[in-house]
Amino acid sequence: MSRLQAVRRSEFRGTCQICFSAQKLPHGVLSFHGYKRPGTGETYGRCPGMDFPPYEVSCERTKWWMLYNEKELHGLEAHLANLQARPDVLQYEVRSYRLSKPYVIAVPRSDSYEYTKDANGISIPPYRQVLSTAIYSAEGRIRQSKSYIESLMAKIDDWKVRPLTAVPTEEMMLVVKRTKAEVLAKIRELKDQDSVLYRKAQEAEDAYYKTHYEDHHYVGTKTENARAAWAVIKKIRDERKVIKQRIKELRQQGKA
Repeated sequence: MSRLQAVRRSEFRGTCQICFSAQKLPHGVLSFHGYKRPGTGETYGRCPGMDFPPYEVSCERTKWWMLYNEKELHGLEAHLANLQARPDVLQYEVRSYRLSKPYVIAVPRSDSYEYTKDANGISIPPYRQVLSTAIYSAEGRIRQSKSYIESLMAKIDDWKVRPLTAVPTEEMMLVVKRTKAEVLAKIRELKDQDSVLYRKAQEAEDAYYKTHYEDHHYVGTKTENARAAWAVIKKIRDERKVIKQRIKELRQQGKA
């Protein structure tokens, strides 16, 4: 059995221990997910939770992911401490609409508040501003990392064995598709009936207005002919209301 066939035949979904998204479980482990497909004919990247049991069965991969993020947090804190010590040189990424792609230059430590220009004529902010921006960014990333680690800890503390989510089998999906096709066919049939009634309503309204006049003299809407014509219009409108209500019900049924 190929991997694609296994994914299609998978009858259960499980929660990824890393990204906590619902994925199919070919061979009892999470399917390929977390990738990007930019249109080059290839896929790039993958979620670290791929090929591991779902969160309903185990949280060991979540524990590993928390430890990994704690190491990343230590690195961010070391980076912030280095910035707060005012290093001799800072790396500054130059971005401009005049550039095809950004590049990095070194900004030496200085107490000047003056902007400078690089070889491409792009303005470079002073050391103080570059340092302040870098510290602000590092502090924000640390806050975000701590919050994420706390959420992982909550997932680990809350973990217990849970049942997997059943997904429709191929036979069930075929039944659903057939049912939706029947619903759409019925809606089209009702719309055709409504179109016929609409034309009849137009003809009935024309006839109704003609009953207001006899020999080019206005006789009003109280004549017997006018009442009979209005009864026809009312009957057609009631029939159209029933059809529209039935179409609405069928559309709701198709969404279910």
